Amino acid sequence: MAPVHTLSPHTRTLRLYALPSSTAPVHTLSPHTRTLRLYAPPAGTAPVHTLSPHTRTLRLYVLPAGTAPVHTLSPHTRTLRLYALPAGTAPVHTLSPHTRTLRLYALPAGTAPVHTLSPHTRTLRLYVLPAGTAPVHTLSPHTRTLRLYALPAGTAPVHTLSPHTRTLRLYAPPAGTAPVHTLSPHTRTLRLYVLPAGTAPVHTLSPHTRTLRLYALPAGTAPVHTLSPHTRTLRLYELPAGTAPVHTLSPHTRTLRLYAPPAGTAPVHTLSPHTRTLRLYVLPAGTAPVHTLSPHTRTLRLYALPAGTAPVHTLSPHTRTLRLYELPAGTAPVHTLSPHTRTLRLYAPPAGTAPVHTLSPHTRTLRLYVLPAGTAPVHTLSPHTRTLRLYALPAGPAPALVPALTTTSTLSLIPGNGGHSAEPRGSALGTDTRAGLWQELVAGEGRRAGL
Repeated sequence: MAPVHTLSPHTRTLRLYALPSSTAPVHTLSPHTRTLRLYAPPAGTAPVHTLSPHTRTLRLYVLPAGTAPVHTLSPHTRTLRLYALPAGTAPVHTLSPHTRTLRLYALPAGTAPVHTLSPHTRTLRLYVLPAGTAPVHTLSPHTRTLRLYALPAGTAPVHTLSPHTRTLRLYAPPAGTAPVHTLSPHTRTLRLYVLPAGTAPVHTLSPHTRTLRLYALPAGTAPVHTLSPHTRTLRLYELPAGTAPVHTLSPHTRTLRLYAPPAGTAPVHTLSPHTRTLRLYVLPAGTAPVHTLSPHTRTLRLYALPAGTAPVHTLSPHTRTLRLYELPAGTAPVHTLSPHTRTLRLYAPPAGTAPVHTLSPHTRTLRLYVLPAGTAPVHTLSPHTRTLRLYALPAGPAPALVPALTTTSTLSLIPGNGGHSAEPRGSALGTDTRAGLWQELVAGEGRRAGL
């Protein structure tokens, strides 16, 4: 016995009570007199105040330690009762598969109830799924009836043939994998393979046993069957997607090897400008290789021309050495004097034009003019400034110089078909005297122009 000082429920004064050892006093209302009394729960129990399912009044219940009270309907009397759940369990109210009434089930903590048909009696029953599993209703591979399977969470069921009994069975691939049905390279029968997710199966010959095997290609790669540069046998190579294999000689061992150029590039076999041996160069797609002399070291090097350009080897106007120029396709280089520095330079006329070296009507020095293709240059006097200018005649009949005598005595250039004509102002002379006057006019205009 143990002494306990507490309030008396009758006199509300402090009194001494002799209680059994390991008990603790608790105050509660008497269910009969509705007065306060003192109660000593036994050791290993816990006092719980809750509503009585019978009288709907507050009562004290002594439950085993570690249990929790829950209200539920009695399956027999259909009245409310109190049930003490054992430790480590959880209360679940669900339909009874037998009586189709709501019942309380004490399930292990972390489990979930699921209704399923009994494979034996074909009646509904309740099944408790273990923690970390998921219920899957699918056909049984043995009885071809609907059954419940508790599969690991994150897995999906797949039907496959057993390689031993050749009967249908159910298999749960682990999470992060994908099931693939394909021929076994050993037995040539259909089998299930569990491959990593994102991979694809491919059949290939084993380089050691020369028998067929199955290989899982990682995501983003492509299988390529080609000759091994070492054994000269067909092998499988795992190349990045979008690449293509090419055979080339190793520059160090001079043996054949396999190389995968990156996407957007093109392999080119050409002579190395350094070793004068055949080497593989990976150039950008759409470019073409060309050999040229380095302007600094005067040694041969390889240059990749961009698409739409053409290589031209010609003398540099600055160093008077042979250099490579990268010109737009369809153009041709031409040497000309710079009008500013009077030194030689290189110019690339655009496509559809023609370069013409002739005297500048302004500076009376030799200059390069880029005229439309099919035209020819001609010197003439400007009708406005009376200075010599250069005119590009269109292709066609040659122009005729016709003198037109007017009150201002101007010389007019009348082109051939389709050209612009300068109409004479004033009266024109007759045709019988036009030849003589033409010679005088040309001579006079030539002297004034300094010709």
